[in-house]
Amino acid sequence: MLYLRKNRGAMAKIAKKLNPCPIIEATLELRFQTQLPPDAVVGVLYNIFQVESAPVALSPLPISQIPVEIRLNDPNLRYKPTHKLQVSGFDALIGSNVLMLSISGEYKGWDNFKEHIAMFIEKIKQTSIMSTITYLGLRYLNFFNNDIFEKINMLIGSSDFPRGNPSVFKTEYKKEGHVEVLQITSGIHLKNATIDADGSLIDITSVLAQNHLQGVNLDNINDKIDSAHTAVEQLFYALLSEEYIQSLNPGYE
Repeated sequence: MLYLRKNRGAMAKIAKKLNPCPIIEATLELRFQTQLPPDAVVGVLYNIFQVESAPVALSPLPISQIPVEIRLNDPNLRYKPTHKLQVSGFDALIGSNVLMLSISGEYKGWDNFKEHIAMFIEKIKQTSIMSTITYLGLRYLNFFNNDIFEKINMLIGSSDFPRGNPSVFKTEYKKEGHVEVLQITSGIHLKNATIDADGSLIDITSVLAQNHLQGVNLDNINDKIDSAHTAVEQLFYALLSEEYIQSLNPGYE
């Protein structure tokens, strides 16, 4: 059994920023059908981004060594990126039928990420790689240097639910045209360029429901991405207790 003590219908107040910001990674994932040969997608995108004023670096990922026929016929590999495209301000992971735009390290806010996304979409519009968009997902990964199960409004199971021990909870459900995927993990150790600490993760992905993908194209996709971000924000702030949010020095300007 689980439920949020805070009524999501009442809409938790959403801060413009938190300090320290818990976001360690934000990723937009698009899957699509294409009329191009499978391995042509990478080259087309590299060429469209490669300009003198903003040089890019293209590097293959290990999965690129698997023959394309095997990748496209294996459901576990079909939507895996094969190359990494490094552009100033963000990284793009590219595959035959997938594009992933990722911001890692310092997160400078949704407005900044949205600008990168809009630029990315405008570049893609100059190509013919996407005939049909089949998946749109926006994922946020948040790290906290404590047991986050003690800071949330969610009740899980019974009073015997363990505290202070490594725990993983995952659920997904439909809400207003999206499928929201939530995973909470405690008792992990995170080490990256800026963090080396024990703590917890809140992993939220908002996926546009299949029955809402019809008619989505590169001309209207930014609105769909915006709505996915709103869904992620609403769940995040409904999940955390008000007391804990205040401890993160929220800014509402």
